[in-house]
Amino acid sequence: MVKLSLSFAALAGLALVAGCLQDFEQFRGEGGSGGTPTTTTQTTTVQSSTASMMCDPATCPGPDTDCTNPVCNSGACAIGNEPQGAACADGDPLDKVCDGAGNCVECNGDPDCTAPTPICDGGLCVAEHCQNMMLDMGLETDIDCGGTDCPPCENGLGCMMRTDCVSGFCMGTSCAACGGDGDCDAATQWCNSDTNGGTCEAKKPDGQTCDGGNECTNGNCVDGFCCGSASCNECQSCNIPGMEGTCNNDPGGTSCNDGQFCTMTDTCDGAGTCNGTGNPCPGADGDGDCSESCNEGADDCSGNDPNGSACNDGQFCTVTDSCNNGTCSGTGDPCPGPDGDGDCSESCNEASNDCTLNDPNLSACNDGTFCNGADTCNASGSCANHAGNPCPGADGDGDCSESCNEGADDCSANDPNNSACNDGLFCNGTDTCNNSGACNNHTGNPCPGHNMTPSCDDSCSETNDNCTGFDATGTTCNENGMPPNGTCDAAGTCTND
Repeated sequence: MVKLSLSFAALAGLALVAGCLQDFEQFRGEGGSGGTPTTTTQTTTVQSSTASMMCDPATCPGPDTDCTNPVCNSGACAIGNEPQGAACADGDPLDKVCDGAGNCVECNGDPDCTAPTPICDGGLCVAEHCQNMMLDMGLETDIDCGGTDCPPCENGLGCMMRTDCVSGFCMGTSCAACGGDGDCDAATQWCNSDTNGGTCEAKKPDGQTCDGGNECTNGNCVDGFCCGSASCNECQSCNIPGMEGTCNNDPGGTSCNDGQFCTMTDTCDGAGTCNGTGNPCPGADGDGDCSESCNEGADDCSGNDPNGSACNDGQFCTVTDSCNNGTCSGTGDPCPGPDGDGDCSESCNEASNDCTLNDPNLSACNDGTFCNGADTCNASGSCANHAGNPCPGADGDGDCSESCNEGADDCSANDPNNSACNDGLFCNGTDTCNNSGACNNHTGNPCPGHNMTPSCDDSCSETNDNCTGFDATGTTCNENGMPPNGTCDAAGTCTND
């Protein structure tokens, strides 16, 4: 007989990438080819967060079944899968071999199957008529699905009972997504709305993740895991790695509640006991209440705050308030007063509960204008007294960029063009500022130099800042005003030689 290339997994719309056959096998035990609902194990290898170079498979978390086992991989805990074909048993009498992906299945190929179900389809042994593309009445509820021999049917296909459907819910005569746990077998299943819009799945044993007790065999979902107890005590959890499914002691330092009023920080000691320290009451928190420290006897915050602790007496013109035997009183002045800013009316005004009184006359202030100099307050509460331009401006030195610059709040503006300056050089004459703020305008050499007089020492001397420098050797001179002319020598003397 020629087998059609329609796999069990394709008909049921299941992905076996993670090795999960649960969607099919959980229904097989109810009115099917035998057995009880099967829960398979996710076999994707996941490294534990407790990885270390001291990895010990015996202490690694994860399922240890006939087809999976904790292993160490590069020093980290991981989940290993037994090879395909290894013998196994999972509670379903039909399942007998590992599929290599961590699941115990009925078959990996046709040789694992026998009559009357000789065909291996998606890990299940099915009858030959389950792949003939025909509706075999009495054997199937729809084409190649349903009935006692074939895989369950997808939503919308014919059914007679819940085990005929991948979803586990037969609505009338058609498979449909379950809408709640009531559509499933109450004793063994729950409705997972995240699977194909609603699929009845086998309830989970202790140690499996859950979102509610309806997913668990014993009805207890604690800390996100099906748990052997309905609840754990304050310093125990049901989700401790490697021990999921039972209540075990939380690590030392885990937050808890010791039931004492006057403790603020409660932590577990690692042995299942919650211990607390600290104080949860506001106590001396700076408000007007000096009786809000912790009172364990009354289980409230009605004890007197310590004497000297900060408070607020409700008076505006006090700056230092403190508690004394449960009463708040204060002294001092909270207003800025003359603080050098532009506001000359910010001294304390108790009558209006604000800082609006005029600051003292001549107290420092700042009107925001740089070029009028240092400011002081006047008697009217205005910052209107000014010391004048703070910048040197055109003061005859070598800096031609020291006039007041209001935009930059400094003395970096160019001095007026042609204002006097001094570049430090004598021999270029009198200096004035140019439009670019540089001392670059000069009247020229102030000394006569080469003037044909008998003198050979009237050139400019930069060293002496005068006109006593020797004229250049060879400069024409005339010692007595009569021919012949002479020449200046290196000593500044006019000779006729």
